[in-house]
Amino acid sequence: IENGGTLYIPQLGCMNPVADNFNQNADIDDGSCNFTHHNGIWYVSVDGTDSIGYGSMEYPVASITYAVTESNGASIYVNDGIYNESINVGGSSIISINGPESTVIDVSEYAFIIGDGYNGTISGFTITGSGWIYINGNGGDTSGANSPSPTISNMRFVNCNSSGALIYGYETGNVTIENCLFAHNSTNGGIISFFQPYGSSTILNCTISDNSIENSTVI
Repeated sequence: IENGGTLYIPQLGCMNPVADNFNQNADIDDGSCNFTHHNGIWYVSVDGTDSIGYGSMEYPVASITYAVTESNGASIYVNDGIYNESINVGGSSIISINGPESTVIDVSEYAFIIGDGYNGTISGFTITGSGWIYINGNGGDTSGANSPSPTISNMRFVNCNSSGALIYGYETGNVTIENCLFAHNSTNGGIISFFQPYGSSTILNCTISDNSIENSTVI
């Protein structure tokens, strides 16, 4: 009993604002929260939460991989931060919100792997560590009809130490690489390398500077 004899009775309810049945008047969470799977454009932030119901601009998820897994091919926008994850992009376009100066993929293996049938965009990241992009068209036909044809733009490959090329493609379709920087990297397979391509690839407005390259050419 508080406040001069007034009986205080706490309000039970769901206290998670992401939940469908969020009760803003609740004082004690009673475990009754219900969530709906997020649909539409997905958002990622290092301080987000990888759980059902999250993925909106206001309530983002924490990892790019979780967003890809749950998004069913929807576009994914990534907030500033350092992400230590290797990402199989599925069918999603993955774009940083504020560009490569603010959004970093720092990994010891591939940063992004792109598979058959992909026609989306990867844009706006710095890749460092031992990171690289693998465009894997294994399984496509000789016409290139289902081979991956990504657009890779506004990327920075900086201080990478890679046993292969920084962008490596196998049985690719029509790949576009534009407005990318490759600087201060050490590779054993060149900067950009395609094996058995089925389409025509385009490289536009890219800068390649101060790299150490062994056993291969630049492109």
